[in-house]
Amino acid sequence: MGTSLLIARLFGIPVRLHWTFLLLAVWLVSTHYSFGGTINWADMGWTLASVTALFLCVLLHELGHALTARRYGVNTQKILLLPIGGLAMLDRLPDKPPQEMWVAAAGPLANLALAFVLLPVILLMPGNNLETILGYWLYPNGNYFIHDASRFEYLLVGLVALNVLVALFNLIPAFPMDGGRIFRALLSTRWPRLQATTIAVRTGQAIAIVLVALSIPSFNWLMALAAAFIFFSAAFELNMIREDHLLKNKTVGDAARYSFTKIYTTDVLGEIDDVFRYKTKDEYLFVFDEWNNFVGVLDGAVMLAAINENETSYVTRVMAAKLLHPPSLTLDDKLHDVLQVLSDTDWKLLPVSDRNGKLVAVINTKIITYYLRQTKWGLFR
Repeated sequence: MGTSLLIARLFGIPVRLHWTFLLLAVWLVSTHYSFGGTINWADMGWTLASVTALFLCVLLHELGHALTARRYGVNTQKILLLPIGGLAMLDRLPDKPPQEMWVAAAGPLANLALAFVLLPVILLMPGNNLETILGYWLYPNGNYFIHDASRFEYLLVGLVALNVLVALFNLIPAFPMDGGRIFRALLSTRWPRLQATTIAVRTGQAIAIVLVALSIPSFNWLMALAAAFIFFSAAFELNMIREDHLLKNKTVGDAARYSFTKIYTTDVLGEIDDVFRYKTKDEYLFVFDEWNNFVGVLDGAVMLAAINENETSYVTRVMAAKLLHPPSLTLDDKLHDVLQVLSDTDWKLLPVSDRNGKLVAVINTKIITYYLRQTKWGLFR
């Protein structure tokens, strides 16, 4: 299960509940617990219904993102629900700015659509208490007509108000909120995505700082928490965009390691024992024939077992059944494509050839990660 629990699968998309919902459950019980040791089950039931309805609205919001993304060929790994909201985890960003804009706008539009569906239901209720209930939501301490409406009516009006507020709040142009993503998509029609993201992130972080400044005098810690989330989430996503930019624009030759463990078909196993045990940490040994042509790789664990079994045998004996033939890369391949190959297969280390087909380097996920860590901040600071 990890840190989340699968609760549903909607339109083929897993919906998971984050473990921090346990804290919400503790809050729910504690707020309805009296000093006499009893719990007001009726009030807690309505609070639970309100919280459940709210998160169904959040789920609708995330489904709006996910299903619109699917329309443009982008799959959603999962929808994660947290006490502070939800997150639709897309496989990738839509390719074109207008597509990204519609995917971002789909969440708030789903909330507004639900609000407009619920509003006629409230207006058609007997007694039509919309003005009274709305007055309570706008100014609860000064409203003296609470008894005029039922809890169910309060719940419906509350859902209308909350859906409108959630939509409007998400449309604030503070990246990575939906409004910030729409802003980034508009900027991307004129500038490259990395530059557009940088502008959108800095704008969102400036808005977050203003929100913190406004929340401190009024002790509005919820607003301060939301602002902090915006600030650091924007920085995290900018970091990811920078990585993606590097991966799409840098080649294997930029990141590859040009040293690797080489053995020959004519080597005796006992002679390479010392090299294998003490002088290499590679998972694979790269095998060459007597004319220095690359013929394949042998797994380190297989080689160790063969050495322990018979040190006087030749490498060719192990090759007969255990030689592996990994996909060969070239120095000109893009790092983005290489990472895809590594993620789609079980290869731990891939050979890299020059334009003449000669094996000159190796690469894997660790090598690429190290290269990104050493390079990205120097390029973009």
